[in-house]
Order: sequence, then C-alpha cells, then structure tokens
Amino acid sequence: MLYPFARLIRLIPGVSLNPVLTYIRNSDSVLSLCILIATCECRSSVALYGATNASQIFGAVAGDHPDLAFDYAVAHREQVAPLVDASSRSRFFAQLAGGSADPAMIDKLNDYASRHLTPQSRGSVDRAISGIRDRIRVRRERLPQITRWLEAWRGA
Repeated sequence: MLYPFARLIRLIPGVSLNPVLTYIRNSDSVLSLCILIATCECRSSVALYGATNASQIFGAVAGDHPDLAFDYAVAHREQVAPLVDASSRSRFFAQLAGGSADPAMIDKLNDYASRHLTPQSRGSVDRAISGIRDRIRVRRERLPQITRWLEAWRGA
C-alpha cells in the first residue's frame, strides 16, 4: 500500500520519496506518516508554498481513510482550517468524510455542522451524509447479492 503514500509525498516540494520508503512497513504507518507530513507541511511551508498542498494531502488521505482524515482534521481544526481557502472551508471537512461508510460518521458530520456551520452553509454536509447513507444501503442490499453471484460463478 505504498502507492497512496507515494502520491502524497510528491505533493510536498522538497521531500524525497526514496529515503522514507525504507521505514514504511504497513498501511497504518503510511497513514500516520501522511498525516504527520501534512501537519509538518502545514506548519513549515504554508508561507512558501501556500495551503493548497496541505489540503491536497488531507484529501488524498481521505480518499483511502475518510474516517481517520476527518477525525484528525476536526481534532486539529484550529490548525487545519486556516490552510483551506476561505471560499471552500465550509465544504472541506464534509468532503473529507464523504467517502465513509461508517454510520457513526453521520452523527459526527451533524455535530460538526451544528458547531461550526450556519444552516445556509451545511449543503456539503447534507450531500456527504446522503452519500454515506447510500453507500451503507448499497453495501447492505447489494453486497450479499454480489457475493452470492461470485460464489456461484466460482463454483461453475
């Protein structure tokens, strides 16, 4: 699972991929390192490179680990929010969580929206919640059908 890590490292100017790969052993290490890099990049080079790289790193982590990326970003909201363009800040956190299939994320998103968003700006949260509900429904209803089809195909 080095591909997502490699993709993230390339977003950060001046960071080389090869020396770091020696220390990576599993996906948990990759995720931790990606978030650490995002946090370090946020603190050290925003003045030089802008916040775009940091928000891209969080987005890339969320592509594979939406729950962890959202939880981390919300827990560090004071540091993360200034790294996102003001025009997209209301969408950023919802987009991190949008790929989740965990029913608990719905409550987390509602809690985040009630604390930090106005009712007029929670459209992205509502869309993310709708996507999560749909993903849960599809997995509940369609995954057993797909599994049965695969088992029948394998047995044939």
